[in-house]
Amino acid sequence: MKRVAIIDVGSNSVRLVIFHITKSNGFFPIEDIKETIRLGEDIHLTGEIKDTKIQLAFETLELFKGVCSKYKVDEIVAFGTAALRIGSNADILLDKVKADLNIDIKVISGVEEAFYSFTGALNSLDISEGLVMDMGGSSTELLWFKDRKPFDKISLDFGSVTFGEIGNIKECLSLEDEKNIRNFVKNELNKIPWLKNIEGLPLIGVGGVVRSVANVHLNMTKYPLQILHNYKMTSGDVLEVLKNIKDLDYKQKCNLQGLSKSRADLFSGATVAISEILDFSKLKNIIISGNGVREGFLFTKLNEYGRKITNVFDDSLSNILEYYDVNIADRDNTYHNFIKIMNALTPFENVDSVNTKITKLICYLDNIGIKINYYNQNSHSFYTILNSGIKGMEHWEIIYSALLAGEMARKKNILSQYSKLLTKDQIKNLAAVSKILKISDILNKFLNLNSSDFDIFSDNKKIHININKKSIINPKIMDMYLSDKKFKDIFGKTLEVR
Repeated sequence: MKRVAIIDVGSNSVRLVIFHITKSNGFFPIEDIKETIRLGEDIHLTGEIKDTKIQLAFETLELFKGVCSKYKVDEIVAFGTAALRIGSNADILLDKVKADLNIDIKVISGVEEAFYSFTGALNSLDISEGLVMDMGGSSTELLWFKDRKPFDKISLDFGSVTFGEIGNIKECLSLEDEKNIRNFVKNELNKIPWLKNIEGLPLIGVGGVVRSVANVHLNMTKYPLQILHNYKMTSGDVLEVLKNIKDLDYKQKCNLQGLSKSRADLFSGATVAISEILDFSKLKNIIISGNGVREGFLFTKLNEYGRKITNVFDDSLSNILEYYDVNIADRDNTYHNFIKIMNALTPFENVDSVNTKITKLICYLDNIGIKINYYNQNSHSFYTILNSGIKGMEHWEIIYSALLAGEMARKKNILSQYSKLLTKDQIKNLAAVSKILKISDILNKFLNLNSSDFDIFSDNKKIHININKKSIINPKIMDMYLSDKKFKDIFGKTLEVR
């Protein structure tokens, strides 16, 4: 196991993320620090990085080096983007950091930046085709992908800092300034012929700028989950955000829920630009990626160690299981038991099947709450799954899985918080699926049974589980344990184990 630090020297901020790399080359972050220094301020006007910004960047990187030492980081991977590409005096910072801190900052091209953003996003989202957009401080990267492979890409010389040079975006946004930003963005997009071919595709939003827009919308709509990854917005939703913030002054934006103060002065201009990109390209919607260029660098590094992701969800689940040191062989039994019982009951007992992702998540993490505390383990399982960071799942699937594993079907106060993301049929199905999950786990845990050790069938009055393997526990005792009143309330039948 090792620790890798990724340092992103951007035009707006400098960021350090330290990742713990597991034995199987999975990873999880253990530190994340950001300093907003505006390295790219006025760079499009002067062509140079300000001396004060160079000094501030060096001091920030000096601080980051100390943090890396404290965490005993094995490797530091540092890269720089638009400001270091554009600034004619960037070598002053690069040479000083190399000489004094022994950190070699790789200045990547705009096309490389687009690729790393794509790599970070696509290894955490289950999407086959779309347009990845990473809007930074001084550049915006666009990459069109098909069948999860890069198809075309470009780096544009504008970003959130740039719009401050076009109009007064710090205070209330005037109609004239909004029009000027839209026209500027439109003129730049008109230079890209292949944008005419992506109508109806999703826009995959990467980076802090687009996440800020999503976070403001999430809070505006009182969305029940505080999860930005895979959060979806339409062009109308982005316009709604713009409508709500365009008349706010800087102080009011600093107090806007969901928006960090460090982005308040640039937020209006960036929101206008995102709105224009969606409208110009006639894109279906925008999907937020919690992973971006930094994770793309890390995925590339891990690829050197032999880690390849072929299935986003399975890889993410495997990472979580390793993190919590889950007994996978044991959970395999519960998983196969669950599938067998579901297949037997679904056609006859008014139980709707659940998809493979939900099935895997609930079977492998249903008792994960024990890792926190044995008592109230269901509540702990619910919140752990909800906040697990699982990738490759829709928000409703994560909520549904958490409710099932946490046995929340009868807790109306919990259900009411998330009901807007679930259908009535899904809510109705919770109790039955949760019960089947519990039975599957009990057969594994107490009787040590796998799916080949029992048969299940139903008649007009009972659901029968016939055990064809000797057990140290009398099936009659299990019959009493499993066939409670709740079972009959859910299925309208009693359960018999023999």
